[in-house]
Amino acid sequence: MYIETLPSPIQSRILSFLRSDRHRFCHRRLRCLAIHILNRTGLDFWVNRAAHDLLESISTPASSTPQELDQSVKQFDALPQWLRIATPPFLPWLPLSPSHSVPTPIGTDEEDMMDVEEETHSIERVKPIEVSFTMDPETRARASDLKAEMDSISFVDGLGQLCFDYARARGEPLDVLDLVEVWEADDEIASVLLSRLSDLNVECAAWPTRVLCSVVLPKLLVLERPASRVLATAVIDYCKVLYALE
Repeated sequence: MYIETLPSPIQSRILSFLRSDRHRFCHRRLRCLAIHILNRTGLDFWVNRAAHDLLESISTPASSTPQELDQSVKQFDALPQWLRIATPPFLPWLPLSPSHSVPTPIGTDEEDMMDVEEETHSIERVKPIEVSFTMDPETRARASDLKAEMDSISFVDGLGQLCFDYARARGEPLDVLDLVEVWEADDEIASVLLSRLSDLNVECAAWPTRVLCSVVLPKLLVLERPASRVLATAVIDYCKVLYALE
């Protein structure tokens, strides 16, 4: 946890803040944090005391069932009704589930809660949401050929040209990104692809942003380990360029 890298006085202040403003946070997650810190060895006195105070302030009743605790977490994480209505899928062609997060925190019973460890949750791939569009056979054939060359640099230039040609004829190259499944490219190809696609002169609203979300967003949402340096650097540099354009 990031808090463990901070100096002890800062840790104790953070824990004290969490205790005083505990109504703003999910109690089950605060409890996990306090238990995790108390399980450490060589703990500073003030950090230990702050963690104990936090744990005592949010202790759950013994009568609470795991189902009730899970429900409280789901309610805490749920979006307000007005926000759910106002946020339809922005990129419906991506192979992502509407609810990608795992609401259940680490530990499902008292024994697990006393042995808190970081776990990697595997996220199942889901089929893309169907988007109704028609594409001519020639474009489909070119897209299929490009998909077979996804591990080569020639794939980047070929996809860029295909998107440009399709946008010039149809005005919407996002269908091509769906057919080729650009999110399957490795990190090095994806970093080059960001630059190549963003430079296309296509009539598509917020095209650079959609390129970023199509190429990188699915990768980031299904990561099971920290992002590679190549991917992280490419995304940061790309976002700097987008910010400069605004």
